[in-house]
Amino acid sequence: REGVEILAVRKGEAVAKEDPDALVVSSDTLVEIGGVALGKPCDEEDAFGMLTALSGKAHNVHTGVAVHYNGRVYSGVASTAVYFKEMSEKEIRDYIATGDPMDKAGSYGIQSGGGKFVEKIEGDYDTVVGLSVSLVKKLIDEAEND
Repeated sequence: REGVEILAVRKGEAVAKEDPDALVVSSDTLVEIGGVALGKPCDEEDAFGMLTALSGKAHNVHTGVAVHYNGRVYSGVASTAVYFKEMSEKEIRDYIATGDPMDKAGSYGIQSGGGKFVEKIEGDYDTVVGLSVSLVKKLIDEAEND
């Protein structure tokens, strides 16, 4: 959780320095299962390993969000539990062949082809997509009222 918050803050820093008067929103997402963080896969076999590890299990998606405004930073993390159905090797390989998993934390996108593997979620769908709208709103409200 701490790592995604730090990365979200760092992603927005460069833009905020370029235009100090702008309100800058940045985020970072990772998948965590059994205390192990899963970022974006480095290749198809890495994606296969991640999806195999997630098959039939629950995991958490953590999205860090940062708002840079008037020289200050407001940040936080939203987390959602995601439950995957059991997946066959063929289902996993077919999904990887679409290319969809290759640029996504945990090797899946709930909003795209990876959504078919999700049995249920406990928490905010937007967190799993990669930008918690409710957290963004909360942080912007804090920034504007500070």
